[in-house]
Amino acid sequence: MAIKLVGDVGYFCEIVALDGDTFRLRELEDGENSELEQYREFAEKRADALQAIAAIQRKALDESTETLAGVEGEQDRPIPRPFTTDEMKELRRLDREELRLHGAANDFAVKCGVVGWSLKDEAGSVVECSPENVLLLPTWVKARLADRIMAHTALMPGEGDFLDSGLNASPKAKH
Repeated sequence: MAIKLVGDVGYFCEIVALDGDTFRLRELEDGENSELEQYREFAEKRADALQAIAAIQRKALDESTETLAGVEGEQDRPIPRPFTTDEMKELRRLDREELRLHGAANDFAVKCGVVGWSLKDEAGSVVECSPENVLLLPTWVKARLADRIMAHTALMPGEGDFLDSGLNASPKAKH
């Protein structure tokens, strides 16, 4: 199989094997109004939900009136006060929202990034790899594929600094 250039018909960056089937993946496109920007919208909304959950938890800890005795040499630790009924309802709502956004982000990533597969139907015919069919994959498969797609899509903050630290330098550059 020949290597294809990014943007060529049939391009993929990795073949992933899961449970006896293979999946061809590509990274999300970057740029203005790109797939990557759309994915980041899911990530930002998910981060907002997680921050709201943390704020409710932090409030319960800040309003603590009880402590747990620390082991020798450590400070006592505050015990969070019980959540109010309204806080519990809000925590459940935020948790469901975060899970929904996580699933939606995975769905978006696989819908864009899975470009081929070896899946066969009961008659032994290869199932068409389409955005609609990709969404029918089990949740655990979509999650693993989305992780791989996003690993190829962009470096996370700090990863570029790590790579530039000399670990990827050629042997000649180290001498």
